[in-house]
Amino acid sequence: MRKFLVLVIVLIVFSFVSCKKLRATSVNESPEKSENSLQSQSSVSASALSKDLETQNINAPFFTASKTTTFNENSTINYDFTKYNYNVASSIIFDMMVDAEKYVNKTAKIYGQFYSDVYEGFRIFSIIIWDATACCPAGLTIVPVDGTKFPEDFPELNSYATVSGTLQLLSSVEGENLCLLAEKWEY
Repeated sequence: MRKFLVLVIVLIVFSFVSCKKLRATSVNESPEKSENSLQSQSSVSASALSKDLETQNINAPFFTASKTTTFNENSTINYDFTKYNYNVASSIIFDMMVDAEKYVNKTAKIYGQFYSDVYEGFRIFSIIIWDATACCPAGLTIVPVDGTKFPEDFPELNSYATVSGTLQLLSSVEGENLCLLAEKWEY
């Protein structure tokens, strides 16, 4: 048994060493040269990225919507996520991603943690709902109406907010995304 364990450990160590050498020499370079070129490539791309971000307005939203949607204060909410438990809410949100067309022009209301990040030079907004263990988030991409400015017209990052509006399919470079056009914010 002991010989077997020693053999397994030797084989694992050998495979890690061989993989590193194979990865470094696969492009006919020495391991040292390969690591140096990798470091220089990453520093070039990092500096290029920071230069790109300096020239872009990272507070510009990825999507915006006109203020002429059909949602109003008296609209019936088709999907009120504030009344669903996490299991029901996450199931519906998953179905929205799989079969988005059946949710277009439906109204929704969601309460959760407000989150924003920059994606390809544009700002993305979302409301995230968490399960009891905080391991498995679900949420909706929120689209602000035209004229809103980040951060002054939005809740504080990571704070909790309720957003109501109409679900729409919007096009992006990745395809169509089902988004909630934010008509009413409560925070």
